[in-house]
Amino acid sequence: MVIFGLSFAIRKDAYSKMMKYLSENDELLMVITSMAALVIGLAMVLKHNLWGNTTEIIITLVGWLSIAKGISLAFMPNTMIKVSDSMMKYLSVTALVFTGLGVYLSYMTYIV
Repeated sequence: MVIFGLSFAIRKDAYSKMMKYLSENDELLMVITSMAALVIGLAMVLKHNLWGNTTEIIITLVGWLSIAKGISLAFMPNTMIKVSDSMMKYLSVTALVFTGLGVYLSYMTYIV
């Protein structure tokens, strides 16, 4: 998460162009992304569906959100493209959230 968060912050224009290109040109990528998000989310939830402390809740929520993303991409790809396009306006916030969550989870996992 830290790596992607920093990458979003540093390469904001490149990610904006890439998302625009992909949303206009590649439905196959949407299907592959849908399957990947669903598989990753299911693996996370099946292995780590814990609601004890803050770290466990964050990891579990990421898994459930990944499942929701996979299902949404499978059944509503055009809507998800519109959502993605509108979120590109807030790429700096997304970068900050990814970096912050990554740093927090890394700290809680490896330091504490």
